Amino acid sequence: EFLRRRVERKQKEYEFMLAHRSRISEIGELISGINHQLRQPINATALVVSSTLDLSERDLLDKPTLENNLKLCQKSINLMDKTIGIFRNFYRCSETVTEFSLLDCIKSVLHVNYIELTKSNINIEMDEKSFEDIRVISIENFVQQILLVLIQNAKESLNALDLQGKEAFHKKMIHIVVTLEYGKVIIDISDWGGGISKEVQETLFSEFKISKKYQGSGIGLYFAKKLAKEKLLGDLVLYNASSPTTFRLIFPQYISKKE
Repeated sequence: EFLRRRVERKQKEYEFMLAHRSRISEIGELISGINHQLRQPINATALVVSSTLDLSERDLLDKPTLENNLKLCQKSINLMDKTIGIFRNFYRCSETVTEFSLLDCIKSVLHVNYIELTKSNINIEMDEKSFEDIRVISIENFVQQILLVLIQNAKESLNALDLQGKEAFHKKMIHIVVTLEYGKVIIDISDWGGGISKEVQETLFSEFKISKKYQGSGIGLYFAKKLAKEKLLGDLVLYNASSPTTFRLIFPQYISKKE
């Protein structure tokens, strides 16, 4: 009994270190993303302010122009505030069960990945109207964590392809489908990358799987599945291995709020 408890304690410590390593890796990518996300509105605001000051110095600044420029600055500031808010909340280790919009949840994940996806010329295909009214009572933070892993994996798979022109436009796409069946939320994340071989499938969700990515931790899917099963009371599975590669996240639409 003593040895069993000791092994369990060591296993929990090991999983904690793996989770920390995985999160640090993802935070590094998101910090790069927020740097690019904020650069555009900051530059736009600086340009508007510079233009306003120039007009003022030459006595050419009228009231309509001033009001318009202030509105442009306000728009940029609101965009920065939204971006910072999303990033601030994204890695709070909260296990609070709340009610939230599934569409807003997914769009937040896409927002923090927008720059990286744009740089890679990857398009997102998603029918927002098909699930815009779906509300969920669950742990939003963990849903976002899992979706982040799946989207980043899809991005890496598509980046490995050597595509040009129309072929790149049609294939460099991540397809997101959301359905609701018998009280279960089903989210499919699909990409037309290189697919997953049978050998890799055997250890796909294993903590010992080695990533093919340069300096990749290879543990993202392991913890994504662990979160899906233990925290969301659902599951994460490989639904289709190739053409397209599809991962399916399944979890109850409503889970009981903790007192």
